[in-house]
Amino acid sequence: MSNLGTDFECADDITADWKLADSPEDAYIQACYRRLTLSSLHYSKQDYGLAVEEYLCDTVTQAQMSQEIQRELLKDERTKSVAVTWANEEAIIAVTSKDDATFTLTLDTTAANLAVALQLSED
Repeated sequence: MSNLGTDFECADDITADWKLADSPEDAYIQACYRRLTLSSLHYSKQDYGLAVEEYLCDTVTQAQMSQEIQRELLKDERTKSVAVTWANEEAIIAVTSKDDATFTLTLDTTAANLAVALQLSED
């Protein structure tokens, strides 16, 4: 992944020292994470973010949730493809960048957890 840009270290919130992400890959992965966990960015377009925690409170099927995840992550011009597979109540989200690097995000939709984890397995 060479043309992924830079961004602040801020998966959940910007760091106190405004540190930059360690690598373009980390910046891109964190951007994907934010797209799934935020409903908007104050400095961005209105059409940003999915806020899966809120979305999952609705009655949606896994297929519908997969479509929403794919649509949101494909809004980033650095994203080439997104594949979502389900193992019980856990979504495995494989993201491939335009540079053909792949990483995985895990979405746990059980009532006790209801969270997106940055569990990366880069290929």
